[in-house]
Amino acid sequence: SKLPKLSSQADKINEAELGPMMAYAMGKLAQDRGLKKVEFMAIYDSELQHQKLLRYYRFIGCKKVRAVGEELTEDIPLRLLYGGVGTLFEADVDVQMRRWAPRFRR
Repeated sequence: SKLPKLSSQADKINEAELGPMMAYAMGKLAQDRGLKKVEFMAIYDSELQHQKLLRYYRFIGCKKVRAVGEELTEDIPLRLLYGGVGTLFEADVDVQMRRWAPRFRR
């Protein structure tokens, strides 16, 4: 699949566009592979960074699933996968692609 191009007149990608563009590109890849849902983890490296990730994942349309912490039976696999504790989010791929498609074009 091709990476999306910015639909704006901008010649360069500014910092505010980079995150949404990467999210759109990953959504397109997930959609092309037939995935319906994707997961993201807002890792708790520090309080400030964690709060930034929480705001960002909500901004791009992700829904909070649950906190991932010290529960041995449920959390150890997620901690190994994502490399730490934090907040697990998920997003519906088709909903996200409809939301972001007007902003980016193939």
